[in-house]
Amino acid sequence: MRYTIILLILCSSLFSSAYKDAIKLYNNSKYIQAYAKFYILHKRNKKNNDVSIYLAKTMYDIGEFKKAKKILLPIYKRSHNCEAGLFLAKVYFYEKNYTKAKKILLKITEKQHRKEVKRYLKMINSRTNLHHFSLYASIGITNDDNIHDDTYISDSTIPTQKDDFIDKILYIVHQYKPQNSSLVTWSDKLFLFDKSGIRYDSENFSLISLSSGPHFSIKNFHIQPHIILKNSYYKSHHYMYDYGIGLDIYKNINNSFDSSVYLSYEKYKYIQSIDKTRDANNLSLSLVTNQYLNDTDWIKYLFAYSDISKEKPGRVDISRYQYSGSIGYSKKFLNGITLNLNLQYKEIAYKDADINLRLRNDRETTSSITVSKKIKNYFTVLLGYNHIKNRSNIDWNDYKKDTINLTIYKIF
Repeated sequence: MRYTIILLILCSSLFSSAYKDAIKLYNNSKYIQAYAKFYILHKRNKKNNDVSIYLAKTMYDIGEFKKAKKILLPIYKRSHNCEAGLFLAKVYFYEKNYTKAKKILLKITEKQHRKEVKRYLKMINSRTNLHHFSLYASIGITNDDNIHDDTYISDSTIPTQKDDFIDKILYIVHQYKPQNSSLVTWSDKLFLFDKSGIRYDSENFSLISLSSGPHFSIKNFHIQPHIILKNSYYKSHHYMYDYGIGLDIYKNINNSFDSSVYLSYEKYKYIQSIDKTRDANNLSLSLVTNQYLNDTDWIKYLFAYSDISKEKPGRVDISRYQYSGSIGYSKKFLNGITLNLNLQYKEIAYKDADINLRLRNDRETTSSITVSKKIKNYFTVLLGYNHIKNRSNIDWNDYKKDTINLTIYKIF
């Protein structure tokens, strides 16, 4: 009898030691080695729930989902063990049985699992909700010291007109994700902008822009063809709408770079008969590359080209080529302040010449700096400064301006 007790104690001690070794392997992410040890222990004592659950966890981590489910399901039904329930919910999630996964997760209330439960519930909602909405809203004030882009070289005595503008932006994105397709979504983007002068109304402007189209994901490429509809109103009696088609292509190259190509063709149509000579067609191409320096800091490179052609004769300030290039840098500091710097060069080459003048060519440079700070989870405050300088081969088209803006925005 005494030898039997000693033997049982010895076996128990060996079992306990092997169990601790297996847990150590599991915690060090050595799942295959841990699986081998837990499998042996499980064969010795199939009624030990702790061993069975760890065996199922190692099965899950090495991709043996059906085997893990076979072990976890009876344990959870019998005892409603939270650890078994969590990994059973993960198996159901992998099988895309989101209803059962969510049902189990909602019953898990233990504090140590709260973060994991919340993460999986969020992923389930993302996959099961057919419609997703996001919204950006902002309001700001901009001081412009040269609202009409008046000349500053040919006649420096001409006083420039200054004004402050209230800027309002609302940007809404809707996405529809069919449950049976992981490769295709439908996207609608609505952009509303309004600019109102405090002293003068000559530069007041409002814009409504809508784009809609499918979004395809193919081998790390994201492709989105879409239609474009815009409605623009200028206080200085210009009222315009335009329509067209666009194509966006995005690819994540690696963890440090991604690139996008934006191609569009639009037709500009003015409503008032006095403005009909402004009607035009616009073919544009943009190339954007983001270089991620770390999780928060990045550099953005952009090149853009536009070919604008008038539809009616008579005007010499419509048809033109536009080229632009810019480089931007963003840095986030430990105190939550984000600094953005941007330099842009743009050249505009007009196709038609006035009978008394040569072909016009403008070269514009813009230097920008913005500082932003997120106020808890409520909103973000942004302070920005822009210096714009335009040099033209026709003197009276030279100008410069400085703008300062203060904006409050929130993303929902």
